[in-house]
Amino acid sequence: MSKFQVNIEELYDDYYHDVYYYTNNKQEAEDITQETFLKVMQNIHRLKDFKKRKTWILSIARNTAVDIHRKYKLRQLIPSMMSLSFKTSENNTEQQLLLQEEWEFLQEALLTLKPHYRSVIILKGLKELSI
Repeated sequence: MSKFQVNIEELYDDYYHDVYYYTNNKQEAEDITQETFLKVMQNIHRLKDFKKRKTWILSIARNTAVDIHRKYKLRQLIPSMMSLSFKTSENNTEQQLLLQEEWEFLQEALLTLKPHYRSVIILKGLKELSI
C-alpha cells in the first residue's frame, strides 16, 4: 500500500465518468472503464503523488483504450484474412473446419501476446513482410 490511504471506491466515483466517456462506443467505454480500474487497483501502490491521481488514472485509461482498440482491430483482421484463405483453398468441409479451429486457436494465442510482439507476428507471419 502507498504512503496515503486510498479508497478505490472513491477514486472510481470521482473519475469513472472521465474514463467512461473516453470513447463514443458504449461497449468500448464499458471495457475501457473496467480494465482501467482493474489496473488502478492492481497498481495503486505505484501512485507516487496523490495530487496527480486524475492524470495517473487518465493515462492508464488512454493506454487501456489503445490496447483495446488493437484487440478489436486484430479480431476484425483475423477473420477477414481467414475467409480469404477459405475462399482460395479448394478443401473439403472437414478440412475447412479443421482450419477454422486452428485459426481460432491462433487468434486466442495472438491475443495473449503484448501488442508489440503481436504486431511482429502478424506482420512477419501473416502479412509475410521481411524482418
